[in-house]
Amino acid sequence: MAGEETLRFRLRPALRWLVGGAVQLWLFILALLVWFGEEIPLHTYLSALFFVVLFAGVFTFYSGLTISVDRYGVTYRGLLSFRTYPFDSILKMEVRDGLAGRTYDVFTKRGMLQFSSFLDGHARLFDLIAERADLKRRGRIVGV
Repeated sequence: MAGEETLRFRLRPALRWLVGGAVQLWLFILALLVWFGEEIPLHTYLSALFFVVLFAGVFTFYSGLTISVDRYGVTYRGLLSFRTYPFDSILKMEVRDGLAGRTYDVFTKRGMLQFSSFLDGHARLFDLIAERADLKRRGRIVGV
């Protein structure tokens, strides 16, 4: 990374579109229920409304999620939180593969930072953190 360059990692665009599409689909289903709704039970409306709220919440959470790397450290910006982790506070990283993809746990003196393969450029983010925190040389990476 040269000079003052800040690299930002966000949710993959395809996943953002997919979740946004799910919100629109459930809004459409809810509108159809209201349109044809004379004999439709209340729990059907509540179920459709639940999925609208669920996918809208997921979309809102992930739309605001950004992990940035600059010369000072790693910054996590979420929906309701903002934390910066200097590279010298990073103790180790663990990588796990699961049903939902790859998960990266970054253990620091200030707590844990976690991100997944849902982020666009997640492998590059992992490499940047490992390189800048000098974790590979110190043998502080587990699961790769």
